Amino acid sequence: MSLAPVAIQARDGAKKVAIPLKKVPDLRETGGGALIRLKGKSILLIRTNEDTVAALDPVCTHKACDVLYKKDWGEIRCDCHGSTYDVQGRVTNPPAELNLSWYRTTLEQDRIVLSLEMHPGAAVGQAEE
Repeated sequence: MSLAPVAIQARDGAKKVAIPLKKVPDLRETGGGALIRLKGKSILLIRTNEDTVAALDPVCTHKACDVLYKKDWGEIRCDCHGSTYDVQGRVTNPPAELNLSWYRTTLEQDRIVLSLEMHPGAAVGQAEE
C-alpha cells in the first residue's frame, strides 16, 4: 500500500511553493510521510525531525519502480528488487547504487517551502551537493 497523493497547486514559472501543513496532516509528526502531486510530478515528503522535512523523488534509482514509505518501517522500500533507502533517500540496501533524487525544503511554522528544482541523487558513498 502506498500513500494516496495530495494535489498541490503552484503558479506557472514558480521556483518554490509553500505547502500548508494542514494540507498534509501526516507531516505534523516526526516520521510522518505524504505523497504529493505537484505540476505532474510525484514527490515523497517525510518529516525527518522536528525541524526538517525531506522531499524525494519516489522512483527507485535501480529500475525506476515506485518506492513505498510507511512510518512503521522507518525506511523507504522498493518492492521490485529489494532496494531500501533511509528517510533522507540514501541507499541502505542495494541493488540501487544511487541515492534518490531530492528537492530542497525549509519548514517555516505551519508550512513547508519546497524548491521546484530536483537534484539528482549521488552515488553511494559520495556526498550530495
